[in-house]
Amino acid sequence: MNAPAAGAPRVNAELEFEAVVDGKCVVFDRRHKKYFRLGEREAGFLRSLDGERSAEQLCLAAGDFTGAQVRTLLDWFSSNGMLHDPDQAAPPRPLLERLAALTSAKLVLWNPDAFLDRHRQRIAHLFGLPARAACLVVCLLPMLLFVLAPRALDQPLPAYLYQLDVTQAALVVAIMLLVVAGHEMSHAVVCKYFGGAVEAVGVSFMYLAPIAYCDVSATWRLTSTGAKVAVALAGVVFQLLLSCLLLSAWIVCGIDLLMTLVIVNSVIALLNLFPFVKLDGYWIAVHLSGLPNLHERAVTAVWRRAARLAGQASAAPARDPAWLLWFGLGATLAIPAFWIMGLLNIYRWLAPFSPAGAAALAAAAVALLLYRGVRHAAVHVHQLRKGAVHG
Repeated sequence: MNAPAAGAPRVNAELEFEAVVDGKCVVFDRRHKKYFRLGEREAGFLRSLDGERSAEQLCLAAGDFTGAQVRTLLDWFSSNGMLHDPDQAAPPRPLLERLAALTSAKLVLWNPDAFLDRHRQRIAHLFGLPARAACLVVCLLPMLLFVLAPRALDQPLPAYLYQLDVTQAALVVAIMLLVVAGHEMSHAVVCKYFGGAVEAVGVSFMYLAPIAYCDVSATWRLTSTGAKVAVALAGVVFQLLLSCLLLSAWIVCGIDLLMTLVIVNSVIALLNLFPFVKLDGYWIAVHLSGLPNLHERAVTAVWRRAARLAGQASAAPARDPAWLLWFGLGATLAIPAFWIMGLLNIYRWLAPFSPAGAAALAAAAVALLLYRGVRHAAVHVHQLRKGAVHG
């Protein structure tokens, strides 16, 4: 058990507890700017930790949770900084763990919250009836233009991607970087429209590839599922509207570069809807399902089923929806595939300059990923063995 949880656990004074809505409570950590969404019982248990009872007394006390569940909750609260730690200096992490953390590092470039606050009135206009009508016109415009002036593709779709010269390819990359910035700002604008704070826009690493990100974790404070889904879907909607405009321009003037942008932009937008990794589609699934830790629960469901098949009686079946196991299988297959693609991309990008260096960097990345994988697997196995994996 972690140190803050081992003595007399006390709730961290930096936590803010929102009102319970539909059996869920949003908890905000003011110090680390993090949100947690807990069940009503779990939030009540956390708030009750006043430092007057030891961990062993809490485990033995009659209540909503078994002793094993209490230990699991205390460990989870402690590992997420939700318990008061009299020794504020965290113990140094192992070197491999610190290196492995680099595979998911984040670089904050801008805090757009004040900018968005200054333009709240303009943001409100983006959701008015005229703006919605304009979006509908943009969606229908390609079909209307095609009826009025039909234009057929004069070459297969892949040709629009692979017949670019260096200048055209550089232009496509530059334009798509601007589109990605617009994608992230779309999340920020919609989050601000519904009243959420947006305190970070920057670059992070996902599966060894740099990606832009926008911190819209304040979405958890929204009570409407529709609003949460709208925030998650905003970037994709922005890109698809842009594709409609580009397609309309291509129908009118027939410039091949416009069709190239339509293809690249649309593919990136649709890939963002892939639900098995933490892209926009995943967060849409999270909000629609009401399971904030969907990935962890789904993967745990797979481990639980594997343990039952192996005869682990302690891994009792949980009251999970039937689709959760299938979602977990999809995530279990997709995540290694994305890591492999990331490794191959690193090698492909660096090999022309230094094959040996590319191979060494890829090997180091493999070692760090194996370390992370073994640690995560060990956690799941430990939980299954002590019967602490619950739905």
